[in-house]
Amino acid sequence: MKHALSITMGRNPIWRIMAETDLRDFPLAVHPDFVQGQLLGLSKEQLLRLKFDEGVMVAVSGRRYKFDRLESDGSFNLRKAWE
Repeated sequence: MKHALSITMGRNPIWRIMAETDLRDFPLAVHPDFVQGQLLGLSKEQLLRLKFDEGVMVAVSGRRYKFDRLESDGSFNLRKAWE
């Protein structure tokens, strides 16, 4: 299922990116510890920036996540960044 992600890198402007995710199995009120998916429509340079920049945060349905894994094809694993 496609979801809109908001990605920040430090004080840089927010990137709004579409991704295919595994969130279709969760109700909107449930925020899983991990999210898997694939980023859509990004260049190799943009993917490298997301992979190696410090302080990259990803907002999914109002919750903050960090990349646990990001591959050159855009596939990713996110882990929760809240307690």
